[in-house]
Amino acid sequence: TQGVLGVSEYLERMRSAPRTFAASMHMLGQPLIDLQLDADSATTDTYAVVFQFREVGQERPDLELGIRYVDDLLRREERWVIHHRIATTMWRRDGR
Repeated sequence: TQGVLGVSEYLERMRSAPRTFAASMHMLGQPLIDLQLDADSATTDTYAVVFQFREVGQERPDLELGIRYVDDLLRREERWVIHHRIATTMWRRDGR
């Protein structure tokens, strides 16, 4: 799914949504970072493999996803924060 949500709304939606998976794990590759010297903004491009595990004994299979994150970052008070993110599902495998 695609959409635009603010951080607070996104976090609340994630907390209140029913759990589809018992656990998940994100394995992130090394990010490609575009940063100019003395800049207060940067862009990162990161690929990830996401493993979504269902409860043991469920008929539906676990899910694996290939995700690409392109993030715009800003330096705020000596730390970097994500200002904008585009997350794209590149592939999925769910045993079907």
